[in-house]
Amino acid sequence: MAKLFDISIPEGASQLKLDSQGRGSVHYTVKSLTRSPIDARAVLIPVPATPADPNHPVAKGWVKIEGKAERHFDVNGEDSFTVTVIIPPKTSAGTYSFRLDVVSVARTDEGDSSPVVTFNVAAAEPVKQKWGLIAAIIAAVVIVAGVTTWLILRKPGGGIPNVVGMSISDATTALTKVNVRIQQPIVTQVGSSSDADRVLAQSVPPHTAIGQNASISLTVGAELVTVPNIIGLSVANAQTTLSNARLSLGKVTNAANSNFSSGVIWKQSPDVNLSVQTNSTVDVTATPQTVAVPVLTGLAIADVIARIQSAQLTLSGYSGNLTTSNTIAQSIAPGTAVPIGTPLTVTFPSTVPCPTPAACFYYGPTARLLAPKTAHW
Repeated sequence: MAKLFDISIPEGASQLKLDSQGRGSVHYTVKSLTRSPIDARAVLIPVPATPADPNHPVAKGWVKIEGKAERHFDVNGEDSFTVTVIIPPKTSAGTYSFRLDVVSVARTDEGDSSPVVTFNVAAAEPVKQKWGLIAAIIAAVVIVAGVTTWLILRKPGGGIPNVVGMSISDATTALTKVNVRIQQPIVTQVGSSSDADRVLAQSVPPHTAIGQNASISLTVGAELVTVPNIIGLSVANAQTTLSNARLSLGKVTNAANSNFSSGVIWKQSPDVNLSVQTNSTVDVTATPQTVAVPVLTGLAIADVIARIQSAQLTLSGYSGNLTTSNTIAQSIAPGTAVPIGTPLTVTFPSTVPCPTPAACFYYGPTARLLAPKTAHW
């Protein structure tokens, strides 16, 4: 049973059919079930997960999450993830399964799993023997010529790999495997849409011997895209809109604006309809998300905690020593609009003053009774 997230896939998607090029995709809908905003991370898990199979398509990187794996969910927030499968030619035939887990960024051991998705990799069709002896002779000549050329051109150890034409993700994987660092920032060059996010040039020629602390500069293709209008959207919805436009969210600044409701964006940079390169960031200014302070007087401590947590606020302490009684005052009046996470204190009745501060209990922000602690007066 889901605890933090409800993860669903379209009907019939659990049996993924790959096309003739070994490609396919699955669309996941993730809904937050938490009572407060949460930052989440999507993780691909091979099935069975143990023992780990280094040849599983997930381990090989052939199954990937498109876009950002980390997302922010508001209360009852919903977002979507797309997982793509790209199986290289001549991959061994077999049946493979995986699932998508969505976990809390703060507590990665807490999360939920999607339904298991299974796909088949078909065996390559055998070449029909219809060319006879002549075809066999031609094939042998080609093989000998290829091996001879490789022996002439190759250098010991293989050297720097050729990453031109690869996606930047695949190029990063290939270079990391041989301990070659990619110099930052990566150079971009605007070109056709087919060149976007692909390596156009590398500063070190392929097969160059790799030394210690080797590094390489890459030129990656980019495409000009139009910045969408995200004014009036929540930060979470703006992330989705920017991701669909092949952009990403940059710096988020909180600042009040009386013309906008709480928790929405009222300024963006670059501005709407400007042309920028793919994968550029858009900085935003948003109004602080506010909530109304609940009524906390006349309640037992357990009810106070429940109301404060439900309102996404914080109990920072209390005064008074009759903590078995109900509260008689609160630090901020009920109904006051305050930013999420605002600390509150409550007051209990007192019979006599505490003899020493350490003799009084203090209710900490972690919702655990701590003693002794310095009381808040």
